[in-house]
Amino acid sequence: MNKGWKIEHINDVPPLKPTFSKGWKSIRWHMDIEAFGVNGVTKPKGEWLTPIHDEKDGKQDELFLVMDGLAEFNLDGEKVKAPVGTLVSVKPAVRRGVLSLKTPTTLLIVGAPIGKVYSPPDWA
Repeated sequence: MNKGWKIEHINDVPPLKPTFSKGWKSIRWHMDIEAFGVNGVTKPKGEWLTPIHDEKDGKQDELFLVMDGLAEFNLDGEKVKAPVGTLVSVKPAVRRGVLSLKTPTTLLIVGAPIGKVYSPPDWA
């Protein structure tokens, strides 16, 4: 990123490590973003875009954007369908997971800790 900017199509963003799941897009790393976490993932129908988890340990707010396909969010056990263009904001204590309901479904995920400076997790 010599010019202080970079342009890339989301489908061309690779995973940081070859061991990451198929369809993972390590956007923060690839685009050299330092202020917040941002990743993407594309999966076929029936596969989990993100596993069910919470962000209590890191106290991280997350924002999801459905960019393609159709997703089903599991939010503390409540299932919510989300078509293209849907934004879903989730607080740290909420257990969340996202299932692909259409092939392909692409999700953009943005996160940062509440009240602290962002620092990438060890895995990213």
